[in-house]
Amino acid sequence: EADVIDLYLSVNRPSGSNIDVYYKTSPAGSDVDFNSLQWQTANPVASIPINNSDVYSEVQYNIDPTGSFGSLAFKIILRSNNSSTPPTVKDLRAIAAT
Repeated sequence: EADVIDLYLSVNRPSGSNIDVYYKTSPAGSDVDFNSLQWQTANPVASIPINNSDVYSEVQYNIDPTGSFGSLAFKIILRSNNSSTPPTVKDLRAIAAT
């Protein structure tokens, strides 16, 4: 079981685009259907920088769900006004700790 999540993403966010991160957790040994749990919004520690070149910046999320958990999932939504310049994400790292 864990109490907190540190999530790190390397992102390239062109102007006119955005990245939304959601998570959900379930207590260890829970009988609840994981798919029925609600997604929660994760907010970055600092704003995601806009970059119109191929440079990636590391973005950190400190997530503190209510109570301890044994299972977790993430959903990343990449939005853009221009389909030829979508944001991209690589090097996802999630660290669950107590």
